[in-house]
Amino acid sequence: MACADDPIKTETLDVSGLSLGQLRAYEGTALGEAVRRVLAESAAQGEAVAGFDSNMPPVEGSPS
Repeated sequence: MACADDPIKTETLDVSGLSLGQLRAYEGTALGEAVRRVLAESAAQGEAVAGFDSNMPPVEGSPS
């Protein structure tokens, strides 16, 4: 069983130091396909909008 003090292991790649042009060099690989998909999805989305709609019935005995 893992201990709380054990380091967290991940398979996530840190590509923050690469430009989009450098990432294009990975075209045809799994990384290149993931980048292509993220870019296509971000281009297809419109403006990001968040909304919240709450419709809760009144609590019995509370003032209206």
